[in-house]
Amino acid sequence: MYEVIAQEINTFYAAKTRELDQLMGLTPEEILKTIFFSICNYFKDTSKVRFWRWLFMMESTDLFEKSRDLIRQKEKDFYISIKKVVGREMSECDAEEKDIFAAVQVFAASIQGIMDLMLLYRDMYDSQTLVENMWDFYWKSIRCNISDE
Repeated sequence: MYEVIAQEINTFYAAKTRELDQLMGLTPEEILKTIFFSICNYFKDTSKVRFWRWLFMMESTDLFEKSRDLIRQKEKDFYISIKKVVGREMSECDAEEKDIFAAVQVFAASIQGIMDLMLLYRDMYDSQTLVENMWDFYWKSIRCNISDE
């Protein structure tokens, strides 16, 4: 069972890391938006959302811990790259390290929230509009509002 779980986890993070690497020549906004929408598109498949949510409800402690540890390892590597991109954007306004870290956490939490909303409210909300609204709010929250005074 773990091999099946690990294959999905590894495949997901390998694809997103490859995609992120290919985007590195773009602006931070283009990179983050592309990755955000790509991850959300992956989770439009309800079976994917259920799979990832199920991982944290497994009764087998050993299987849960092995799966959780693999996700943590893959997520750490992925979000280190995301943090660099966020840092590029926020460095213009002299953001502190804690603010950059918080912006990465909000990026990840937004995706987690979208996953839950896609499970609970799929029939009530247009998922594309939901993702676009979440993205717009996220981006506005981390952008530096530098005026030419």
